[in-house]
Amino acid sequence: MSEVASGEADKTEGSNPLTSSVPPVWGEGGTLILLVLLNAGALGLQGLLSPMTVELQRDLKIDEASLGLIQTGFLCIYAAATPLWGFASVHCSRRGLLVLASLLWGGCCAALAFVDSQWAFKSVFWVAAVGNAAIIPLTMSMAVDVVPPARRGVAFGWLATGQTLGMGCAFLTGGLLVESFGWQLPFLIFASFGGTGAFMLVVWLRHEPRHGAMEEDLQELFESGSTYDFRIGWSGLKQLFATHTNSWLAASTFLCSVGDGGLAFWFIEMLRDEHGFKAVDATWLTVGLFASQIPGAVVLAGLADRADRRSENGKLILLAVMTVSMAACYFIGLSIPWSDASLTSPAFVFFLLLLIAGAFVTAALPPLLCNAVNDVNPPEHRSLMFSVLTIARLSGRALGVFVVSAIAVRWFSGQLASGLAWASLAFFPAGLCILPVIRNALSDRTRLKSHLQRAVENRSG
Repeated sequence: MSEVASGEADKTEGSNPLTSSVPPVWGEGGTLILLVLLNAGALGLQGLLSPMTVELQRDLKIDEASLGLIQTGFLCIYAAATPLWGFASVHCSRRGLLVLASLLWGGCCAALAFVDSQWAFKSVFWVAAVGNAAIIPLTMSMAVDVVPPARRGVAFGWLATGQTLGMGCAFLTGGLLVESFGWQLPFLIFASFGGTGAFMLVVWLRHEPRHGAMEEDLQELFESGSTYDFRIGWSGLKQLFATHTNSWLAASTFLCSVGDGGLAFWFIEMLRDEHGFKAVDATWLTVGLFASQIPGAVVLAGLADRADRRSENGKLILLAVMTVSMAACYFIGLSIPWSDASLTSPAFVFFLLLLIAGAFVTAALPPLLCNAVNDVNPPEHRSLMFSVLTIARLSGRALGVFVVSAIAVRWFSGQLASGLAWASLAFFPAGLCILPVIRNALSDRTRLKSHLQRAVENRSG
């Protein structure tokens, strides 16, 4: 494998990024703001089909099972392409890769507005998944190199907020425009997001952050004018997968995504089919319900940062508690029978409160799981590990779409609410998967520190 030096980007001689006057959360040149906007523009594509299922089935002659297969195929292709982008990020400019990916998925969205058959829609939509798959591993990898360790929880919370805004935009553009303007217009709107993202990367992000730029143990190396050089070969990949903590984080991410994925895809259809909601009303309720995710990711990620400063495993303990609580919130909330969508109906109010609580906490789980990666892996492995978590997340979401419908049809006469409730119990074992991470945290941090110190010593020698 070829050697990759992390000094690709311009750097200021003798500067210490950890002590610079740049605000620590937003980073130099507003890089983190741009990364948040890229997530907001791109991640909504995963949820864009959900509010338009009825219209797509009618216009393209797609039945419900085939539409579910199209969404599941998108998620599977997304998951398969993600590690390829992560691997490329240690050999190529992450900025250049993001430009390429943004143009790819944005161009496919524009093409989708002009297809007139199920086969063409499926093919182009799945190609869009390849480009869309680059966003999470590349933006998270760059965020780690912009924000100091003590503030990474908040930074990852903002990235998750961008993803939530993207999903909200998908619900709004799809749910509010589809009945009046057709399903083509939402895809054109998202195409503009891809083109705008590529433009901002070219114009705004002039200098890419170095790999490992914010690692305290590498500052001596950077101040001497050297770079953090590394190789990614099979031995490095074996080390990545031999780290048991990585496996437990991936397992927790997968299980969290089973319940979350089913809810994201089937919730609007549940409101329309089982409670008689119109598309617009179901969309507004969904957007209002999950608007709590916008502050949830940042607030709880910031709380995790403070918990980590008080206890070396504070954020991991908080993560485990929050994950287990999701099972109770969603299972009880979705099991409550209600017929009157009114604030005067106690059943409907309890349904809303429990789902709001669940959505508030759920938003913080992905950033906290990804942030835990930084304590275990060296800089050169983080993009790949973010890719692994993305595979786990997307695989879980794909399975969740299938599991909810299968449970509903097999045991509950097609009632999606019951399927959603039982699928949400996957949050419980997801929380248990964090316990081995807590147990191994100290040894993992010690091993990472030794790895970075050896890199400094070898370069100095």
